[in-house]
Amino acid sequence: MDSGLAQPVGFTSEGSTSLGGSGRLSSPFSPFFNLGAAQKIVASERAVMRQRTNPPLTEAEERAITAYQTADAKVVIPTHAALAVAGLIVNREWQSAATLCRKLSTWARSRATKEPVAGVTFVQVFAKLAEYCECLVRGEGPQRTPANKGEQKKYGSRPIPLWDDVQRCCLAEQGNVKLPFAAYSEMPVVTCPGAGGVAAKFAQLGGSALGAAVATQVDISGCASFCYSLKALRNPTVCYRLYVLTLGMSVDPTRHVATVVQHMTKLHAKKGMKIMRLFVDGDFRSAACIEAWMAGVRELGAKGITVYGYSKSWPEFLSLHERGFTWPSNYILNLSSGSRHYKNAAMLAKMRQLPIARGEFIAVDPLERLLWKAVTKSRGERIYAAYLARVNALSNGSTSAAQKAAGVHKLRERLGVLIQRANPDLAKAYNDYVETVHAIEAKGSSVLTRIRNAIGEPTMVPGPIVQASTYAFLTGVKGPGEVPCPISCGSCPHTAIPEHAKVVDAAKLEDTALLESMHVTERILEKAKAAAAKGGNVHLCGNPRAKLNIIIGVH
Repeated sequence: MDSGLAQPVGFTSEGSTSLGGSGRLSSPFSPFFNLGAAQKIVASERAVMRQRTNPPLTEAEERAITAYQTADAKVVIPTHAALAVAGLIVNREWQSAATLCRKLSTWARSRATKEPVAGVTFVQVFAKLAEYCECLVRGEGPQRTPANKGEQKKYGSRPIPLWDDVQRCCLAEQGNVKLPFAAYSEMPVVTCPGAGGVAAKFAQLGGSALGAAVATQVDISGCASFCYSLKALRNPTVCYRLYVLTLGMSVDPTRHVATVVQHMTKLHAKKGMKIMRLFVDGDFRSAACIEAWMAGVRELGAKGITVYGYSKSWPEFLSLHERGFTWPSNYILNLSSGSRHYKNAAMLAKMRQLPIARGEFIAVDPLERLLWKAVTKSRGERIYAAYLARVNALSNGSTSAAQKAAGVHKLRERLGVLIQRANPDLAKAYNDYVETVHAIEAKGSSVLTRIRNAIGEPTMVPGPIVQASTYAFLTGVKGPGEVPCPISCGSCPHTAIPEHAKVVDAAKLEDTALLESMHVTERILEKAKAAAAKGGNVHLCGNPRAKLNIIIGVH
């Protein structure tokens, strides 16, 4: 190993918060270096997807979808085109949206190698959306024709109203493999007025196609540069769900929110689901949108349901607050990094003072935190900003891909010399981290290929494997007042909340006097005992007392 830094994990075209790693510090991923263990993860994902599907897929339908997917008939729509449709929908440009949908449906059909046996295709996704938008152009209620045998059996010759699709799509009832809560989403980027880095990432978008997004700042470290939600747009089923929910909110916000609230209420009654994440993908597109959602959140609160989320729509929140808006007590807000407002210290300070604000949730490049630790925070920030500027200059230049890669490598070698001189142990830890991540990804690619060949299913491997190792590395380089995200929601250490830690410790010791002096109620005590029994874990993002900043690694 030379004195420079290993070639980066970083700066991919559509990054995800799922990557990172650690070699010398920890190796939680080694058991996954075999097909059997990887298939267990895939089985878990398939179970989650089955629960989301209503009605559930039959085995015959699953086999048909598998056969279709493995026949290479699946078409991937360019990301900027997929976002443009949603942007036009956000701005209620129904005619333009319908026209673009028809073009994309035709384009997708021309690139499919065979007609699918079952499942949703991009041909169908855009044909359905076009029908909805064409109804709106005519001033009619949005509806479409049944698109498959299942829909034809249910509806016959009757059209399907948009609100039936909204009801069916509105919640991922079991979250996902990392998130054990009900979750609501809309299209990313174009529903996010606070998204940073939009101009740098999506120069093709402009005008109404931008939706609620603003492209006035070119910031390569903005969230558009690493938005993990963009990867979901490769899947037509997920893509359609996001379109439907974005459309419903544009057509009638009050009815749309009421539909989601009704669905969540039923889920709470039937399955005891008490937590909902409002926006996994997407964000509050306006102050009016926030107001509509908060009315729904307040209604859920009356039923004992807690709602939490992350947002970059800071001016929209502050405009409501300054008008004297009363926030529901059951809503918890995390302040997302990557916002185009993130460098506005005054605005950030005001957001932190909101009664619903918990703290910041910050996506970090482990290299930046390494620089902070090796030198000082202020100097590390300056060095990292200069590094990003040079990487951006290389990316936007006219040189070849090989020359750009060589240029980035040379920059990292110079950083490596600096860090090596300042703190050799940290330099060694980081190089081990990067090398291990590369090994995981290489091995993971091999495992992925074998899984796909065997069962024809896409999978997140090696995402969760690498993500778990990011936690270990960030634990070693985190800054003051920060706690790394352990990836699996609800697995945060209870020690991150001092008061909670005291209650848990007292519960373990059955120290009645201490508990009484802390004015602990029976409900809090029961929660503390439960936390102690399972190792004291808590869900920091949904805990208003956890004011620490939570960090997660991006690549």
